[in-house]
Amino acid sequence: MLKKYNRWYVYVVYPIVWSSLIYSLALADFGRSILGFEAFRIPTGSMMPTLMIGDYVTVDTRTTNRGFGDVVVFDNPKQPSVTLMKRIIGVPGDQIIYRDKKLVINENEVTYKKTRDVDTFSNVSIIEFLEEFGETNYKVFHDLLKESEPIEFTVPDGQYFVLGDNRDHSRDSRYLGFIPAENIHGVATYVWFSWEDLSRMGFNIKVR
Repeated sequence: MLKKYNRWYVYVVYPIVWSSLIYSLALADFGRSILGFEAFRIPTGSMMPTLMIGDYVTVDTRTTNRGFGDVVVFDNPKQPSVTLMKRIIGVPGDQIIYRDKKLVINENEVTYKKTRDVDTFSNVSIIEFLEEFGETNYKVFHDLLKESEPIEFTVPDGQYFVLGDNRDHSRDSRYLGFIPAENIHGVATYVWFSWEDLSRMGFNIKVR
């Protein structure tokens, strides 16, 4: 009697599943689009704790409805051949203030709730906070030993202001400037694979 793993259909399905996975992982390294979706691999820690190094993320390229809190993939305006992933903080017309690691959007304060201590060493003190604005919330890292430059501005028409969730260790709109709408590929939806932690498969990135 054949064991469950020794059925004929296992030998048909198994190579199909693995070949599909390998093909998808290859596409993720090149940002290719399939049926309105793209796959991307996370190479840095700038979006921690939401996205970890080694995560493979699905991006919906069909949606043009982008708002506060959405994690988006876009072409770096200063180096168009480089694709980045950050979180939208300001949409066209928003008035943004970022001071003492706290955001104020259109005169409304974003709230912060400490969730845990991450790392504390002589040169770094990473604290995780739940950042909330309206009905949208997600977690961010703040390095309490690193100073942040205060900024205040209005987001121009047709552009977006983005930040990494690892706030003090991210090169985002504070360095790159505003992100033109036409540079945005789409909105990140799920972690569909991770070499580092298989339990992250299926992690929901969407905020709306």
